[in-house]
Amino acid sequence: MIILATGWAGVAVAASKGEFLRWGTRDGKVDAHIRSWGLERLLETISRGSGWEVLVEPDTELRISAKFKDLPRGQALRRLLGDLNYAILPGEGGAKRLIIYQTDLGAATRRIKAHAVQLAAGGSAGAKRIGNELVVKTKAEQDIEALADKLGAQIVGSLDGEGLHRLRFEDEKSAERAGELIQKMEGVESEPNYAVPRPAPPQGLSTGAALPFTLNPTPEGDGSKLVVGMIDTAVQRDGGRLDAFLLPGISLADGDVLVSAAQPTHGTSMAETFLRGLSLALNGQSSSARILPVDVYGNNETSSTFDVARGIAGAIEGGANYVNLSLGGTGDTEYLHEMIRNASDNGVVFFASAGNQPVTTPVYPAAYEEVVAVTAGDRNGQLASYANRGSFVDVIAPGGNLVSYAGSSYLISGTSPASAFAAGMTMGVAEQNGGSAEIGLESLRQAFEFKQP
Repeated sequence: MIILATGWAGVAVAASKGEFLRWGTRDGKVDAHIRSWGLERLLETISRGSGWEVLVEPDTELRISAKFKDLPRGQALRRLLGDLNYAILPGEGGAKRLIIYQTDLGAATRRIKAHAVQLAAGGSAGAKRIGNELVVKTKAEQDIEALADKLGAQIVGSLDGEGLHRLRFEDEKSAERAGELIQKMEGVESEPNYAVPRPAPPQGLSTGAALPFTLNPTPEGDGSKLVVGMIDTAVQRDGGRLDAFLLPGISLADGDVLVSAAQPTHGTSMAETFLRGLSLALNGQSSSARILPVDVYGNNETSSTFDVARGIAGAIEGGANYVNLSLGGTGDTEYLHEMIRNASDNGVVFFASAGNQPVTTPVYPAAYEEVVAVTAGDRNGQLASYANRGSFVDVIAPGGNLVSYAGSSYLISGTSPASAFAAGMTMGVAEQNGGSAEIGLESLRQAFEFKQP
């Protein structure tokens, strides 16, 4: 079967935060909020979301602007592709091929690849879907155990207050069949679960020493109104100044967590970088701020978007009113966005790193509208050569920090420390102004506003 169509042109405007394309997440329908995407970005996103092979006629260009919800795929393509023609053809193994052309279908010879991007902390993978898993959202009265039995799945994680459940299947095909069944059910929705690779630890230095910071914790810190949830790898205690700012941590990892005492983890590096930003804002004075470590990795090479959502929920339950996420990827899920959106509505301030690749591809959770997206620069405010520069980026902050751990010094670099530093600066200004997050954020934007290169 061949489907041919011709669409109509849209109006392109400047890109902004909050843009997305969700492909077939509910009953095969498509949602879009796009203000100014190039054709390449659109087709990469469609390929990544649909699994289709996409071919386009060389030298074909288009700027896309569209906003709609719950359109069937054919209508969505008609809206997105403007005056371009397209064909949907059968492909190998039951997959489909999307052909984009101007006048001649046979001229569409350039294959679009759904490129992955590096993660915020220097990971090497992008939006890698966990094929044998689904994240299912149910109503409170529904029996998730009975549903899992019906679908042939194992429940491996739940956020009961949110009605979210992580289901694992025997294989990817079983998960696909379950997703098709869920589409026919009332009051049940499903989305993918994406892998979030472990951020890289800092590098040891043979010379050079981290500058000590003089910040001291105030006694009022226990139960402080200023708590940052550090969603990351484990944060270590080594008897140094950092320890006094740490609240008892939360671990969401499976099994026993074995943390080497020989060198700092990424989480430890982010905690110390956060304190340097806090100390700078407070001129080295004392602070009642505290760090709530939330380990979503344990000893695993990856976490997941579901566990990041669980980590945020745990941090907020533990009293966090700031959250730092020095991690990310191209996997966009509504359940993670909804978690952040609801918390933001209740006054929680989010920071996330924008990504360590010089592209404009959105990285999540940084690209969500409610999150302060932080890219990295040098001391002069020049964008780092490796840093993401997408339209979703809000501020640019120092992309490197020297970390002191167990008598040795380490270098951490990237948009990860930029995010942690920005979070510390904001909280420090807020503390100086009676805890006002609005004043802290305004000060941050004035000092580190990111202007598109």
